Amino acid sequence: MTELKTSFNRLFPGKVFLENGQVSFIEKYLKDKGWIEQDDQVIKIEKPGEGNMNFVRRVLTDKKPSFILKQSRPWVEKYPQLAAPMERIMVEKTYYETINDNKTLSGYSPRLYYFDGDNFVMALEDLGEAADFSFVYKSDSHFSHNAITQAIAYLNTLGEMKNIKGYPENKGLRALNHQHIFHLPFVHDNGFNLDDVQQGLQALSQKAKTDEV
Repeated sequence: MTELKTSFNRLFPGKVFLENGQVSFIEKYLKDKGWIEQDDQVIKIEKPGEGNMNFVRRVLTDKKPSFILKQSRPWVEKYPQLAAPMERIMVEKTYYETINDNKTLSGYSPRLYYFDGDNFVMALEDLGEAADFSFVYKSDSHFSHNAITQAIAYLNTLGEMKNIKGYPENKGLRALNHQHIFHLPFVHDNGFNLDDVQQGLQALSQKAKTDEV
């Protein structure tokens, strides 16, 4: 992490860099920002689950309900060798603000408590212990009818939103997603071992990688 911190400080001198084991540092940061009271104390900081893009931690204090602290970096947190646009956290903030008055959409998202654009940090409502839908890739798992119905309702509502002005184009993250969806999977030596996902998938992928268009 020291190397990454050095890189971050070089690119963004004077900015806050959050990292593991910084309980006292993070407590001071939160107090300086007014996000917790001066007489409050951070008692624990933990990883709420597996994430890919950002530095994400659950913060527990003496007086406030737990909340989620998130910071974007100029790389993908899980794969720091991959560059990523810092402004993605600004776009996320804009999304929460955009859907805030829509009960259907806001009900599926955490509330945005605080935002520190200078340091690319936000504090969000802690939704508790939860999991993503990666389990559906297992042979004995599937989406429930209720989950599918809710997902369709969410997407329909999102698609029907009108008069959205000034929403960021988010071109950097869109370009990154395009690279990983439409380009890298078809590169012969892309550095990803698909057998780690499912045995035999690496060999099976060669047919797509070598197919001439």
